[in-house]
Amino acid sequence: MKNKALLAVLAAAVLGGAVPVLIKMVVHSVPPMSLVFLRFLFGFLIFIPFILGKKFERKHLKKALLITMLSVANIIFFVFGIRETTPTISQTMYAGTPVIVALFSYYFLKERFSPKKIVGILIGLIGVLFIVLIPSLNRLDFKGVTLFGNLLVLAGVICYSSYFVFSKPMMKHYTPMQMTFLFVTVTLFLSTFGLSTEATTYGAWWQALTLGNVLALIYLGTIGTSFVYFLFQYATNYGTPVISSLSMYLAPVSTYIWAYVLLGEKLTPEILGGVVLVFAGAWLVSSA
Repeated sequence: MKNKALLAVLAAAVLGGAVPVLIKMVVHSVPPMSLVFLRFLFGFLIFIPFILGKKFERKHLKKALLITMLSVANIIFFVFGIRETTPTISQTMYAGTPVIVALFSYYFLKERFSPKKIVGILIGLIGVLFIVLIPSLNRLDFKGVTLFGNLLVLAGVICYSSYFVFSKPMMKHYTPMQMTFLFVTVTLFLSTFGLSTEATTYGAWWQALTLGNVLALIYLGTIGTSFVYFLFQYATNYGTPVISSLSMYLAPVSTYIWAYVLLGEKLTPEILGGVVLVFAGAWLVSSA
């Protein structure tokens, strides 16, 4: 079972690494909430054939929906934050997810920590904070990167880490497919509330969409949403919250490759320093 979870983690990291890059490519052509709506509309349509006939246990549905809101908040924070940061920086911060998951597991799931794991948590958090504070420490030398954008992404990281921890108990009542469908459906529903406002603010933005924008949205909704989030839930079900969050160790590497190919983005020594700290802390946590 653990091997299945680790394979799911690897696949999620490779396929999910393209998500921040593709969002960065289209977010200036598609308004934030409209982007979320289109992405999850594609995801919702993909799920319909697989979810028909599946029964949802009503007793725990309210709690499951509340937990799902944490993952929804992650999506919203990220889509606004990525406008003012880079895919590599954003995914480097998400590499701290296992560290935060471990910390939350201690407080909410009463998981005990060894001294080695505590050291790993501290090192990892320092690395994440270093990535977040890079723009201010270097007087905003990074073009298109702001502290506010990084803080929005950090808020998404915290919400996403919380989702990993609190969704694990729901696996007793719902399958990974059902939990992912709930997430996709709730996100799609909530994103509709921003459509009318954006239509007024941005005008007929859809008329300027390119073929590349459309293909990116299709990937984001199908593989980047439905399949990747299903893999996360699968790993959580057959492993632990920490195991499923291991994909965030590999995500920055995957994102860098995607960003290098599609955007020509390069890593700087400052970002690499944060990467080393995050990975060192994450390794200590997972190996303790």
